[in-house]
Amino acid sequence: MTIDGMNKEEHMEAAQAKPVHDTIAPQRAERKQLRVRLFHRIEQACQLWCVFGGIILVVAVGIILASILGRFLAGLGIGPGSIVGDNELMEAACVIAAFAFLPWCQLKRGHVAVDILVARLGPRAGLLASAISDMGMLAVAVLIAWRLFANLLEKHAYGETTMLLDIPTSLIYALSFVGCIFFVLACFVTLANNLGALTTRPRYKNIMRSN
Repeated sequence: MTIDGMNKEEHMEAAQAKPVHDTIAPQRAERKQLRVRLFHRIEQACQLWCVFGGIILVVAVGIILASILGRFLAGLGIGPGSIVGDNELMEAACVIAAFAFLPWCQLKRGHVAVDILVARLGPRAGLLASAISDMGMLAVAVLIAWRLFANLLEKHAYGETTMLLDIPTSLIYALSFVGCIFFVLACFVTLANNLGALTTRPRYKNIMRSN
């Protein structure tokens, strides 16, 4: 028995089948939501690590100020003198803080940029220039992370420490490496956002002019 030229089983399958676009659209929306949540987690991690770097830098500045004050009081005969290894602490803090600030700076577009020419070429050209710069930044970040990790393993193998405080230099490299990994992730996020904006077709509104 047939129904409109189809047998009963084919008719039931056709009735139950859904259009392709009805299944693709939810999948795309789900992937987009997953990507947004992932990028948001990366941004939160970069922000927390930036705060950590700021705390490290503030503590180091406090130590330097206390060392200067102690040296001044020692000159008056009433102080213990400067703090031993204050320069080592400041150098280590500056290195760790610099790598901690890079990811957040990349996400917030805080790097110095000269876009006088690109600004005149329109928004699409600006996105293309940003994507190219993000590619270059990502390549540099990966290169730095690779060299940091190689030096981290070398310093750890030799057990190298600082001269006065005997701080393992591998610890400084490890904290810097964590910041550099976040820097790589931040470059990936900004590059993905720019490429996504480039591949999205611009939508133009029809403008009705009244006579």
